[in-house]
Amino acid sequence: MVFTKIMTLPEAVGYIGKIHGTLGLFFGVIVLVRAFEPTNIFSYIATQIVILGQGSGKRSLLGSVVLVTLNCAVLANATTVMLLTLFIPPMAQEIGVNFVPLLILIVFVANSAGLLTLVGDPATFIVDDAVNISFIDYLGKLSLGGVFGVATVVVILPILFKKICNTNLDYLAELR
Repeated sequence: MVFTKIMTLPEAVGYIGKIHGTLGLFFGVIVLVRAFEPTNIFSYIATQIVILGQGSGKRSLLGSVVLVTLNCAVLANATTVMLLTLFIPPMAQEIGVNFVPLLILIVFVANSAGLLTLVGDPATFIVDDAVNISFIDYLGKLSLGGVFGVATVVVILPILFKKICNTNLDYLAELR
């Protein structure tokens, strides 16, 4: 932006100086993830999603979508991705699929669900800073975009993640 003369160098440095809270949040999440890793909480979450989904790949995907969406409503989407990507490899291993598509799903959902609240996405921070909208006003006027985004991801799950949706664990399917 400095090279295109949209901002001056002092303006850019001043703006970067304002993001110390965001940098602190990311550092805190990294510390938090590292602290929780030895507890195997992420493996536990993965197991619970598979059990609650009763061995169905489609239900496990929906459980992941719900978990990420709920987290993005109260945490920034990048923070949610950093926190929740650690449950993806154990979940993929339990249902016997590649974990990369599941990571991509988490990113899709986090990006869409980040629009649900003012705290969910850096873009919503910018909107708040520019128009000084309240949290409640944002929910009433703008969060519908996040709802549409998450709903779109849910609708196209069977198309994008066909192999995972068709996965069924017979020993858990008996719980139905």
